[in-house]
Amino acid sequence: MRAAALTDDVVTFMTVQLQKLPEATQTMLKLAACVGNQFDLATLAIVSEQTQADTATMLWKALQEGLILPTSETYKFFQAPELVEAQNDCMMTASYKFLHDRVQQAAYSLIPEEQKQTIHLQIGRLLRHKIPQEKWEEQIFEIVNPLNLAIDLITTVDEQIDLARLNLLAGRKAKEATAYEAALKYFTLGRSLLSPECWTAQYELMLGLHIKATEAAYLSKDFDQMEQLAEIVLQQAQTLLDGLQIYDIKIQAYQDQGNLLAGVATALNLLVSLKVHLPHQPTHWHVWRKKKQMQWVLARKPVHRLLDLPTMQDPNSLAAMQILATVMPLVVFANPALGQLVVLQLLSLSLKAGNTAISAEGYTAYAGFLCDKAGGIDLAYQFGQLALTFLSRCDHRQSTKATLLFQFNILIRHWKEHWRATLSPMLETYQTGLDAGNFGLAANSVRIYCVRSYFVGKELSELSHEMAIHLEIMTQLKQVRALTWHRIYWQAIANLRGETDNPGQLIGEYFNEAEMPLSTLTDDRMATFTLCCNKLILNYLLADYQTAQAQAELAKRYLSRSFMSVDLILFDFYDCLTQLQLSLALPKSQRQQISQIDTFQAQLQQWAVPGPMNFQHKLDLLAAEQAHVKDCPLQALELYDRAIAGAKANDYIQEEALANELAAKFYLDWGKEKVAAGYTQGAYYCYARWGAKAKTDDLETRYPHLLHPILQAAAQPINVFEPLASIAAPHLSLHTSTNSSRSSSTSINTALDFAAILKAFQSLAGTIQLDELIHQLT
Repeated sequence: MRAAALTDDVVTFMTVQLQKLPEATQTMLKLAACVGNQFDLATLAIVSEQTQADTATMLWKALQEGLILPTSETYKFFQAPELVEAQNDCMMTASYKFLHDRVQQAAYSLIPEEQKQTIHLQIGRLLRHKIPQEKWEEQIFEIVNPLNLAIDLITTVDEQIDLARLNLLAGRKAKEATAYEAALKYFTLGRSLLSPECWTAQYELMLGLHIKATEAAYLSKDFDQMEQLAEIVLQQAQTLLDGLQIYDIKIQAYQDQGNLLAGVATALNLLVSLKVHLPHQPTHWHVWRKKKQMQWVLARKPVHRLLDLPTMQDPNSLAAMQILATVMPLVVFANPALGQLVVLQLLSLSLKAGNTAISAEGYTAYAGFLCDKAGGIDLAYQFGQLALTFLSRCDHRQSTKATLLFQFNILIRHWKEHWRATLSPMLETYQTGLDAGNFGLAANSVRIYCVRSYFVGKELSELSHEMAIHLEIMTQLKQVRALTWHRIYWQAIANLRGETDNPGQLIGEYFNEAEMPLSTLTDDRMATFTLCCNKLILNYLLADYQTAQAQAELAKRYLSRSFMSVDLILFDFYDCLTQLQLSLALPKSQRQQISQIDTFQAQLQQWAVPGPMNFQHKLDLLAAEQAHVKDCPLQALELYDRAIAGAKANDYIQEEALANELAAKFYLDWGKEKVAAGYTQGAYYCYARWGAKAKTDDLETRYPHLLHPILQAAAQPINVFEPLASIAAPHLSLHTSTNSSRSSSTSINTALDFAAILKAFQSLAGTIQLDELIHQLT
């Protein structure tokens, strides 16, 4: 109340000061206050029915008193007497702003209450008639806002219809500026000016206002109002195509709210009306048959020739393409087999009816099918480049561009470039999706950015900070599914950082698996797979191989192999490593060849050809573990070193750590404890750099004797001026770290940095004959 009293006092004081100004200046300030906090001479000249020069002269006293401020130096041209007349025919104008909102409020208060609407109406009418129609869009807010303030005085049907059209234009402009709530107000006001009979007399205007209001309500996350408006449109729409955009909005809303099944059902029912029939529960036979048909068609048409297809004209085909593109992100997770059919149908429609901008989405999605097949990556790249080329040649919505870039970076790019190369594009895709109003895509872009950052070994504390920021983004966008997936990964990272007592369980500050709703477990297959996959990785790293195996088996019930995504690749990688560790626990006579590992290894060999930076060290590590299981030590030791070197060269710090740790286990099994100590210390050094305190604690617990030099160095600083002979002593570590990794808050960065020594040792090792070295070790 005190603040309100102060505000009233300030306005009263400013009103008194304004009343001291010349009458003409007061009149001009009243009109300016009606225009807004900022105004320009051109607009004010129209509403005052004066020339710009005369208007500037009337404002001069207020400018001298500091009650209004110029926003540029242009105003000076209107103050020099010898230039005043010249400005009458000049296109130049000057702009001003009130010193403060309270000054504008005081100027507005000078207008008698009963005259305010009349003045607003006069201003709006003058601006509408004086501003050329080709400039209406540019100045729509200046025109429509005063008319809206005088809406009670607009009583003729023609003028009400005219104002409704202006509000439709203003709402569209506000929506383009992502001012969704303001846009909804304009659309709502426009609707209020029209009677229900206008659904007959002014059908296009009514349809446009209601569809845009529905979209603005969705973008504002007012789902209740969105549903009410959507129902009106679907009742009044004269044709199915007139209501198409409403279905599109409803499907996106279902996705945002995590109601995947409702979104899929809506889309499939609508597609039937458009003569596109897809089974609700397709079998593998449905998918196999459709793929074979598509392969047969494409075998006769080179990829680059798809650019020559005619432009799609059939309205039903265009509508079906739009619905298929909208539902595609839902079915890929909710019903993977149906997801494949949706993608194949997009491609099929393009081949039959011609290309449209959405065809590009079908091409990139189809490319995702090809990447895990022998020789498929090059063909997938051709489809990806085809899509990008086609999109650059045709008119398209911003959301289509965002979707295409998203698909290219999550489905195709990582096969030929370092996974790190997809990080910046995902942030760019987030912004593009946000600008386009595609909040689901925007949220998933930042989510995948975080997941990929985790998979390429970004320092965990830095990544955790970023995930906190992106969590707020997803929360503001009200993206339920993306939030769930994001929290699962964030909790996994927190576990690795040592923030929980039981790092093998996803129970903590960011996510609690015990509280995961049953509806999520049943409706959102991707969330369940994400949970199990993260628990597989955590329990494998913590050497709880039985639990890891159980989580892998559970995850297989929910995973989709429609697209070979990065998280699925890592799932298979850790699943195979888990099975190999369990096999090592068996007597040698009971160890069997595991066909699943052979299959995955064959895939890695294919992928390592175009993408060695991502796959070769994983392939080498898996092969090293197989050699360990088969008791082939000479082969194993070479492969472990190759895996370590490859991971290091390509900056996969977490996999460099893992390769060192597994090599250490191999040498311990072989009875070479001194060699094992060096690899264990190397693993410790890498895990510490990664920020995985749970792993350094785990290594300290399991191998304290092998880590004695590091643990001793962390507890007692080393004198760097001691003789070099002490550095070369066999009990010292070859690695150190700059990160804290002990629960006692001591840091291994107090130890000597032996990374340079290790590098020198590795260089020397390249000149040593392997057979001679093995002979000396044995």
